[in-house]
Amino acid sequence: PLIGRIADVHGRRKYLTYFSVLTSAGVLSLSVLPYSHVYLYCSLFILTNLAYTVSLSIYDSLLSHISEPDQRNRLSGFAWGFGYIGGVLCLLLVMAAQKYFPELPRLGFAMTGLFYLGFSLMAIGLMRSATEKTRQPGVRPSLPFSIKHYLYLLMGIWLISEAIDVVIYFTGLFGSTTLGLSKLEIGKLLLLVQLLAFPFTWAVTHFTKRQNSLKVINLTVVVWVVVIGAMVVSNSYWHLVAISVLTATVIGSSQALLRGEFSKIVPMESSGLHFGFFSIVTRAANMLGPLLFGALSVGFSSQRWAFASIIVLFLLGAIILNRAHHRLARSDDDFPSA
Repeated sequence: PLIGRIADVHGRRKYLTYFSVLTSAGVLSLSVLPYSHVYLYCSLFILTNLAYTVSLSIYDSLLSHISEPDQRNRLSGFAWGFGYIGGVLCLLLVMAAQKYFPELPRLGFAMTGLFYLGFSLMAIGLMRSATEKTRQPGVRPSLPFSIKHYLYLLMGIWLISEAIDVVIYFTGLFGSTTLGLSKLEIGKLLLLVQLLAFPFTWAVTHFTKRQNSLKVINLTVVVWVVVIGAMVVSNSYWHLVAISVLTATVIGSSQALLRGEFSKIVPMESSGLHFGFFSIVTRAANMLGPLLFGALSVGFSSQRWAFASIIVLFLLGAIILNRAHHRLARSDDDFPSA
């Protein structure tokens, strides 16, 4: 939030450029730094991830500066979907590098760094005209609300993000240890989700043009509950194929809609500050969920029960999110200022 606030005052595009370059430089450094420098290597890895997280936070904050409120969910979904296409493309480039240059095992780091830098600078350049039109301070959010409702909203986003991250991080482990799938089979499933996520994310978020966005978010939570329930009772590779297709319908759309909804209730002049808090609850959403999953996996000696517990996070997050949204929509309190 502190860096986001500085970016609000001194230029979001400028700071996005800084941290995108730092991210790319860090990844490129990982391709040449000797492995013998263990502590330096680990420190650089952490700093690179920090720069990456900050760059994404500032990038998210620009959503309200390049689109009108009624367009943000669809634009957020379109961009999120393209992110999956970019992930697949970058992965294919890295795999090609490993195949044709096996003597350079870390060439993938260099290619990833250049990939991120190139598309970041292109996006920043395209944003110039749109962001310059919205530099005037004093623009109010469309939905004013109190600090209490603001925190409720962030808590709901955090719980849903925790649950989604558990699915992302542990589905591969579940497939290998519980179902006995090979790495190749798991890789195919992950690739399938990536490829299908783009059209599904665009389609679901585009649906908000005709339906209330909160209703669509609730619908994605229902689908997530079905996904988890199906995973708990699955016992074959083809079950996971069907589950992967269903997952692709919500894995990007639910996250894109949460970002789009949050952008509607933050004032444009302090969007960097507030998306800094948004970044905390979404990027740090890997504590409670993994802890719960790990504890139950050990306690019950079963990953199925551990996955079933994640349903509670989805439902609790949705309840809090709906409560916050309905209350802030009726609130006459002032929005928390910068």
